[in-house]
Amino acid sequence: MKHRFLYVFFCFLLSLNLYSQDTIVKGKRWNFLPVVLYNSDLGFEVGLLTSMYDFGDGRLYPNYIYNISYEIDITTRGSIISQLFFDSGKKIKNGKWRVVSDFSYIHEQASDFYGFNGYASTFHPEYIEQNNESYVSRMFYRYDRKIFRLTNDIWYKLSDHSSLIFGLHIFNYKIGTVNIDAINKFHQKNPLPDTTLLIDYYINNGFIRDDEAKGGWIIAPRLSYVYDGRDKIFNPTTGIYGELNFLANPKIDALYSKNFFRFSTNFKFFYPLFNKYCIMALRLGYQDQIGAQAPYYFMPYITQAFSNNTLVEGLGGGKSLRGIYKNRAWGDGFFYGNLEARILAYSFHTKKQLGEIRIKPFYDFGIITDPVKIPINYLNNDLTDYKDIPDRLHHSLGLGVHLVLNDNFIISVDVGQSLNKNDGGTGVYVTTGYNF
Repeated sequence: MKHRFLYVFFCFLLSLNLYSQDTIVKGKRWNFLPVVLYNSDLGFEVGLLTSMYDFGDGRLYPNYIYNISYEIDITTRGSIISQLFFDSGKKIKNGKWRVVSDFSYIHEQASDFYGFNGYASTFHPEYIEQNNESYVSRMFYRYDRKIFRLTNDIWYKLSDHSSLIFGLHIFNYKIGTVNIDAINKFHQKNPLPDTTLLIDYYINNGFIRDDEAKGGWIIAPRLSYVYDGRDKIFNPTTGIYGELNFLANPKIDALYSKNFFRFSTNFKFFYPLFNKYCIMALRLGYQDQIGAQAPYYFMPYITQAFSNNTLVEGLGGGKSLRGIYKNRAWGDGFFYGNLEARILAYSFHTKKQLGEIRIKPFYDFGIITDPVKIPINYLNNDLTDYKDIPDRLHHSLGLGVHLVLNDNFIISVDVGQSLNKNDGGTGVYVTTGYNF
């Protein structure tokens, strides 16, 4: 955990170096976020997130003319995150049109996989505890995946608060078991056993369809409607936000692309208390496929009208249910929510930028509403421990601290605690932006 707080400390120092006594936010503003992390299995992770906002002459603030950012994270043992993000903001035809684009490549050597349908799949911590007689492997609930993503959305402004979005989202997923040999090159004294992992049981026993097992393509046009009554985009203090998203993916046999239609929505409410010293924030979201279910590897991906995060998935993890294992509740459809109290602890202004620090207690919750359909001829065994039962509520409590610069660039540290031991324990998340 020490490395995570060291990371935030360096970022805070770097931010302070950018300030002066001018409180007018205008022109181009650069932010740099160095990344230095360590994981005993995956090695050192080093990287950099850099972003630039152009505020022009300052009259648009806290809105911006355009924003461009790039993130690169590489581990010493092969994982990589690379994301280039562009948002034209108010630049095109006085804000009547807007273009938001994302180009990403993500390789996770050990992504989380705990089975389908939430509590229908029991999590056994003893399988990953080396000193336990039931130990299988530290990687038992992991799998290897590579994601290529190219998205482009064109926004058309209907009014001051509403927009239509026309987009094309392209994904390629490559799925496999964890490459034990590659990791063991660095673990000769404590090697991982060459054994069958949970993802292998799911594929070999028919839980996962053969034509989806190794991944495939998503080539999906998207239509969205957005109502945005917030006073600020990234650091709102008042207002209501709502969106409706429709995504259609056609079947293309040559690309292992499967026909499905997705509907998703989320609503956000922001209410100020005590002269905006406390902002009550609530998000409610729902996502499901209409008709045929999505390929299993695309189910956790949360479709949103706008997101500049590298990857937003659920249920479980830093961007959905904090303190609960990433993708712990994996289903075709789900409902989720987050309730936060964002309390102002300190505000400051020095060198052409504005800043504040907020402390935030939160409560997260979610449930699978549409389970993955398991083939009728599946084979169960002790290790998969799958039970055909409905899901129950997954929820957690936690506390966050946020450094906000110019109402747009936000450094966040969230600590969440699961309220059910079969969902996880304590999770620490260091990232940019609020959860919503």
